Amino acid sequence: CVSWSGTVAPTVAAGQLAVVPCGVCVTVDVPDGDEIHLPDGLDIQGMLSFPPNKKVTVRTSRVYVQGVLKIRDTNPIGPENESVKFYFEGTDAGTFVPHVDNEIGCPSTGCLV
Repeated sequence: CVSWSGTVAPTVAAGQLAVVPCGVCVTVDVPDGDEIHLPDGLDIQGMLSFPPNKKVTVRTSRVYVQGVLKIRDTNPIGPENESVKFYFEGTDAGTFVPHVDNEIGCPSTGCLV
């Protein structure tokens, strides 16, 4: 896999959906305790992998999983041991535009979600 900080993070601009491209595996490599802010959403077309026991918070308006989202923890999950956390913020509707391999469920022009 390639690193989040070296591939996806630098491409996230205001007003743009963060995209993990189809056929690409990306590992989240931010330090434990950090927050990833994706106000315009995240579209996982390839694979987004969080290393085991990664402690990070993702704040976003939406997540589209067209590929693989991999989150693992070797410790029991509980209030004293929280791993990856997602917080969904905002109330704006978005338009989901599927990868070409997923157009059977939604046309290439997009679906309002």
